[in-house]
Amino acid sequence: MTTQSQDKTSIREPDAPHSFLEHVSGDEQQQHIDSYEWLAAALKTGFLILKVCMIILGIAFLFSNIYWVPEGYIAVHTRFGNILDEHSKPVRIPGGPYFALPFPVDNIIRIPTTIQNCAVNKAFWIENLEGTTDATQNDNRYHSESFRPGEEGSLITADKNLVQGVWNIHFKIDYTLSQGLFSQQVIDFIKNTGSMDNAMHILSTVSQEAVVSTVAQTTVSDFVLGNINNSAIAKQINKKLELLHSGLKVTDVSSARYAVPKKLTKDFQAVTQAESEKALEIEKAVRYRVSTLNELAGEEWEELLQAIHSYELAEESNNDNARQEKFNAAKRLLLSNRVGGLVTERINKARIEKTQIIEQARAAAERFNKLLPSYRKNPVIMRNQLLQDILKEIWASRTVTTYTFPSNQHIYLNLENASD
Repeated sequence: MTTQSQDKTSIREPDAPHSFLEHVSGDEQQQHIDSYEWLAAALKTGFLILKVCMIILGIAFLFSNIYWVPEGYIAVHTRFGNILDEHSKPVRIPGGPYFALPFPVDNIIRIPTTIQNCAVNKAFWIENLEGTTDATQNDNRYHSESFRPGEEGSLITADKNLVQGVWNIHFKIDYTLSQGLFSQQVIDFIKNTGSMDNAMHILSTVSQEAVVSTVAQTTVSDFVLGNINNSAIAKQINKKLELLHSGLKVTDVSSARYAVPKKLTKDFQAVTQAESEKALEIEKAVRYRVSTLNELAGEEWEELLQAIHSYELAEESNNDNARQEKFNAAKRLLLSNRVGGLVTERINKARIEKTQIIEQARAAAERFNKLLPSYRKNPVIMRNQLLQDILKEIWASRTVTTYTFPSNQHIYLNLENASD
């Protein structure tokens, strides 16, 4: 019994492969050994490949947040939801590549730096059937006695008139490349505004307040003519945005449309037409004045007019030195070659007449000097000769009419209508 129990024990103690190989032939044993070795090598290779893949995936995950910033944008680098501090330079300008840890450790917020447009088109106008402001089509507002609440907005002018309008607010992030990689305005935008949708909402609300305030200081006549102080609107909006630390800046405000209630359109059109006609008449008068003065004094008429005006002021001041100085200045300008037109013609004509008179005077003086010795020798003969010359010149003139009468008749003249 002891021997049998020992045999049973010896049968259970050997390993299964060895006990199995003991019952197979040598070739079969070698085949099983080769199979085990191939399986071990395959497992080793598989684990090696898996290890390499995991390393590659880890590296790829580590560098998965390399990014570029396109033109017209800046990026803000956050870590665990917080913006990096000033020393880490959280703002990224266009370019790259930039490195960030994988999400959700690091996150990149891209913000447009180009000019955006916010239209205030429903607050002070009428909405069409689609619910949008009909600012690009014909004026199809209702011709009603009063406005319809909730559908028609309006403004009150300084002279207590109702008007309507549409404004475009152009804005951008208050950032320039000169601010570098840290900008408090950009940080304020991320913290206080959050997104461009929120920026549109803030701009719309703030702009409406600024428009109401500015139009309340504008008369209806200026409003209809488009004389709206849009720069004051932009200034008020920027002041409020600065107080809100929104990181936004308005660059321009333009009036896309402005009008009075449709019931009063014809009246205001009549006023506008009258103003236009007045402007045309003024322009016509200005053109006529310029044309007349240009014809009178040439291209330098403005300078000549200013010189004459200065002389007239000097005349009123009773200052002899100033009067003489201004007179000489006007005289020099008149006698220069810079002045043309009718003034130059009259001056040239006066010069010619002056020359002719001087020549006539010289000729008369020369003739007098020649006749004087003869007169001194024979005054009676010379007097008669001069009288004959004068009579001859008179009778030969075309303006003198002569009549001859018989010597034996009396002549009677009617002098009642003759002038003194």
